Amino acid sequence: MRAWAELAVLALLVIVGGALYWPVFDIPPFEEDNIYALAWVAAVPAVALLTVDPAIYPEWRPLAYATVWLEHAAGGSVTAHFAVNLALWIGCAWLVYRIVETLAQSRPAALLAAALVLTDPRATWALVSIIERQTTMACAFGLGALWLILRRDGDRLTGPTTAGVIALLLASALSKEYGLAFTVAVAGFGLARRRADLAVPALVVGAAYVLLRSAIAGGASAPYCEDMYFFSTRRAVCLEPLQLASFPQLAYNVAATLVNMPLLGLLSGAGEPILAEYRLVVGLLFTALAATALVRGPVAVGMIAIVPIANAFLSLMIYRDRNQLAGACALAILAGVGLRPALGLLRSRALRIAAIAAIAALLTSQAILAHALVVEERSKAKAIEPCGSAIRERPFVPPFIAAIKMRHGLADPFCLAAY
Repeated sequence: MRAWAELAVLALLVIVGGALYWPVFDIPPFEEDNIYALAWVAAVPAVALLTVDPAIYPEWRPLAYATVWLEHAAGGSVTAHFAVNLALWIGCAWLVYRIVETLAQSRPAALLAAALVLTDPRATWALVSIIERQTTMACAFGLGALWLILRRDGDRLTGPTTAGVIALLLASALSKEYGLAFTVAVAGFGLARRRADLAVPALVVGAAYVLLRSAIAGGASAPYCEDMYFFSTRRAVCLEPLQLASFPQLAYNVAATLVNMPLLGLLSGAGEPILAEYRLVVGLLFTALAATALVRGPVAVGMIAIVPIANAFLSLMIYRDRNQLAGACALAILAGVGLRPALGLLRSRALRIAAIAAIAALLTSQAILAHALVVEERSKAKAIEPCGSAIRERPFVPPFIAAIKMRHGLADPFCLAAY
């Protein structure tokens, strides 16, 4: 019976995810990130997946690029790439559900957490940009590692479970560096609780990632240049973590990420201070539930709480809300765990019903926003002229542009006109 219930929940998440995000299947690959990723995987041999593209610094996300390369090699269509993106995010929501069910022993609380993840507008780019699956892959593998640990109910990890945790944590980091937030959480919790069975595997993963990145991709010590907000000022900056002049921007990136994860609505996706009242209400409510979990939840929530903090410190090089999904998933878990004790603090049945109605209304509004953002990105993609791409000078890009323009029946596939 339990297995059927879990399958029913998974089916529900698939249906809701499909209803919310079906426009992704109607997005042409004209956006620059999609042109780049698909053109690159079409042009390189398998061995290039180890280093990925050295021109894209400071990225080193070989596992994410490998999946797109394999899908292309297998003859996968653009629609198939987007289907994988959506499946990954639905998988993250399902893993959040399983973790909350394990910790809170409450299916309604677990469903709340899963819905909070599935409708999070910060995931928009991970759905509409094919290569941005790197973030959802990092989340899925990291959440899988947490679930393996939490299923043990506080018992020491067995050999097979330890091997699984190591593999999942390393896969998370190799998908995107923000996946290291899960490794930091497991290591930190293990050290705090004096559990070598947690700390040692996580430290092994951290060391392995540093060694692999240094040996294969040359580390990440060169300057990183990008447009970033510093409070209300948008500016082009080149950051070097060891240079004193970079410290104010690095500190702003970390602090802004720490603020935005629990208190939505105070910062834009690029870090500009704003005030979106509805989003702020959503953030305050679910942060209150998360705080309740920290006070009244099981000891294991301490490990979950480290993830958003680690996610923020890993964001020192750039603030973007699309890089906050690991922390967002962790906060959703805490909110789910905190639901029952928070409702227990409300003395009257009327107040509890009102609170549940408010949660449902906020989730519905968030879902509407998430759908609208995907529709907006679809419209933007359809309006793009691929020949105007800034990366057209890369040698592997023009043949891909010609191919996609011919496939979509667009004029001037060889970009002979002035753009």
